[in-house]
Amino acid sequence: MKTIEKVKYIFDQIRGINDEPSARAGLPESEILNSFQTIGLRPPSDIVDLYKWHNGIDNLNAFTHFLSLDDAVTIYKGYKELKRELPAFGWKRNWFPILDTNGDIQHCVDVETAAVIAIDLECDSMDTISTHYEIYLDALIYGFKKNRFVFNDASGAIETDEHSWSEVSNRFNIQ
Repeated sequence: MKTIEKVKYIFDQIRGINDEPSARAGLPESEILNSFQTIGLRPPSDIVDLYKWHNGIDNLNAFTHFLSLDDAVTIYKGYKELKRELPAFGWKRNWFPILDTNGDIQHCVDVETAAVIAIDLECDSMDTISTHYEIYLDALIYGFKKNRFVFNDASGAIETDEHSWSEVSNRFNIQ
């Protein structure tokens, strides 16, 4: 399955149990490439495909959003400025934000290695979640296919219990 097909499958699974996600129309490839050019990055074709499909999805899961390209570029520029002001800040210029949770945590894709990194400025942490976004997507697909995720009406979030996530994360070496 191609990467964009994996993303679409996961989105369909989310929409099957949560009616809150709101997807924006995709962007033309030229606009996507121009946006990346303004920050000096060359996006992988999978990220271009992602933004051609949708330019962000609000309420993907409770407080988690797939960032619009403009919002992602703004956050990227903020990280770049923070790194300039605080050289000890561990962010790397090839980390591009894709997901945002509650405005506190951003999941970035390393455009050179394809790793997924979670940046939590409040906790001053940067953790590699997966060595490649394909592995992370495969873990989510596995979790949906094995019914490891459920929708919690009270929290408005798709959740899993600790044992189930441990099984998935161990199987796919997800942190």
